[in-house]
Amino acid sequence: MAVRVSQDVIASLSIANLAHTRVTQIVIDVMGQGGGVRVSQAALDVLTEAEPRPRVSQLALTVLSQAVGVRTTQFVISILVWNHEVLMPAIYPTLPGLTYSVIKRPKFYTGIGQSASGREVRVAYAANPLWEWDLTYNYLPDEQTGSSATPSDLQQILGFYLSQSGAFGGFLFQDPDDNAVTEQAIGTTDGTTTIWTLVRTYGGSDGTGTEPIGYVNSGVTFNLYLNGALQSGSTYDVLDTIPVNQQIRFHSAPTTGQAITASFGYYYYCRFQDDHYEFEKFYDKLWSLAKVTLMSLRG
Repeated sequence: MAVRVSQDVIASLSIANLAHTRVTQIVIDVMGQGGGVRVSQAALDVLTEAEPRPRVSQLALTVLSQAVGVRTTQFVISILVWNHEVLMPAIYPTLPGLTYSVIKRPKFYTGIGQSASGREVRVAYAANPLWEWDLTYNYLPDEQTGSSATPSDLQQILGFYLSQSGAFGGFLFQDPDDNAVTEQAIGTTDGTTTIWTLVRTYGGSDGTGTEPIGYVNSGVTFNLYLNGALQSGSTYDVLDTIPVNQQIRFHSAPTTGQAITASFGYYYYCRFQDDHYEFEKFYDKLWSLAKVTLMSLRG
């Protein structure tokens, strides 16, 4: 006997605080007396009274043969928890030992295919570049000044690197030459849109170099304008919990046709490029770091 069940919707909503279960788009094949079972394209939600709440989607499960062999593919689990808070990323330390030169590189990503004749087909994989900075520290004293609780310059940068687990963590970096805008063009109101992404333009007046900022610098005054008129902070919110997706949200949509501009400071959202760097001690309590490379992230 062969049995096939497809696109079945099963809902089990329990009584007295037991698990709430929902199964959608399930395909079950039972093949032969040997009991081969195949389940594919199953979406399972289990919503419990006690947290966390697990969600399973895109599950393909195959049970084959009498001596049960199991294969699971495309298995996605999401755990939904209460009171989840997105914290502001750490800020890369500013130290006096940073020396010149500083190298800054914009990097685009382009796919290029070339025929035998030399003719090319090019595909841009991203509209905006990622950025890299090569920083050199010739002077990193390992001697505390003032309070004994104040870490030395070496301890600050080395400790920060350790706190990020090398290239794993994302953090905020203030580029000394690219960290604030004045009356930056954000968009033009249409009478319905209330949320706008914060960008900065680093280029010509034609909009060249316009891209989303990494993170709003709360230490710099944020001013928002409509047609050049300063807006009260009670009329909008700054949504700054997601790096590289910083936004403003009007409490009600402004009337159509008004130019939105803003003045604010910002950080780049970055990580260390490498998982290892060399700190050199060249004199008693004096260290150097020949080069550390930071690279921006898309979020």
